Amino acid sequence: FFNSFILQVDGTEKTVCFNLEKGFLTSYESFMNDKRSDISIKALEDSEILVLKKKDYVHLISQNPKLEKLTLKILEQSLEEKLKYVSFLNEIKAKDKIKKFKTIQPNVYKRLTQEQLAAFLGITRRTVSQIINNEEF
Repeated sequence: FFNSFILQVDGTEKTVCFNLEKGFLTSYESFMNDKRSDISIKALEDSEILVLKKKDYVHLISQNPKLEKLTLKILEQSLEEKLKYVSFLNEIKAKDKIKKFKTIQPNVYKRLTQEQLAAFLGITRRTVSQIINNEEF
């Protein structure tokens, strides 16, 4: 279980997405353009990480064209997930953000602390706590 984040000027982490196990995780811009990424990746639980360097990836694709199709499918799924995140992050009310996140990412929602959820949604931990502890939620 991982989060990808950007370190802000004030030193705080701004989470940009979460990734569950058995997934593919990278900074695509960094990987494809051979440049340092502004996005950092952190394991939120004990994890096993497999690393694939770009030169090895290019070699694998040249040897197996089906891998290129798989990569395209992974990229499409990743884009779809990012669009969902953008959709609910634009919600105005904190309660609506939490409800939508819980609906579209229930497995991630269950594993986050209130602090992690608050940081990701751009609201205070206190607000998250109040909303979650409210009987209507």
